[in-house]
Amino acid sequence: ALGHDLGHAPFGHSGERTLDECLRKQDSRLFFQHELHSLRVIDRLATHHGRPGLNLCFEVRDGIASHCGETYHEHELVPDRGKTADQLAMSARTHALPATLEGCVVRMVDKIAYVGRDIEDAVRAGIMDFEDLPRAIQSSLGRTNGEIINTLVTDIIRNSYDRDAIILSRACGESMEELLRENVDRIYKSDKIKRYEKMARNVIEGLFDALLPMTADPEKLAASENKVLRGFHRYLLERYDPLEGWGPQQVVDYIAGMTDSFASKSFEDLYWF
Repeated sequence: ALGHDLGHAPFGHSGERTLDECLRKQDSRLFFQHELHSLRVIDRLATHHGRPGLNLCFEVRDGIASHCGETYHEHELVPDRGKTADQLAMSARTHALPATLEGCVVRMVDKIAYVGRDIEDAVRAGIMDFEDLPRAIQSSLGRTNGEIINTLVTDIIRNSYDRDAIILSRACGESMEELLRENVDRIYKSDKIKRYEKMARNVIEGLFDALLPMTADPEKLAASENKVLRGFHRYLLERYDPLEGWGPQQVVDYIAGMTDSFASKSFEDLYWF
């Protein structure tokens, strides 16, 4: 579970969508999906004892590849035991079921964390308060993020014990679906979120547009005095063979590894006087 979002772009799903668009504009065969990029991070970009890849077990890789179930009506997750390690990447493209109970746990708790965390973020941003949640949700799940998570996790443990599946009761599942609908109406469609998404797009596109041309001119990149470009050059030399060439994929690898604050600061250092 700790590694499931290692490949997420800065600014969450807004950054993910923008990186995907940037890649597709360069080559229609390329795309960005954070689950697959997480696999790329642990299998290729991260190193252990000087070697590429972390050599993680199947269960961990399954949880990373299969964690993002796009639907909230999945109240019962039964592992697809026939899936092999070679099929993880392809199944991630279609959001297929996990192959292991561990993967099912990660997928279910990702949904729980998603709905609760977004409410907390919205409260901090002044978009809403917990008291704004419908009374039915407050009664069934709780009035704070901690209470909501405790209710859902306890329900899963109770219903999944000694079963070859991860199960959320219908009552709690329906309440979680209603909570997501509330998030969509109150949070994701709010003016603040729309402004945030526009800012995220500008930063990601700006970084991509500035870094991509430099991959075609390694000498110019190496001679640059801009600290962002110097950092990008070090990153490339540490992870890739220059003889194989650098391009859009390497730029996306670099940007996807940034935090929100690092991406924003890099954008400022590239474009502000």
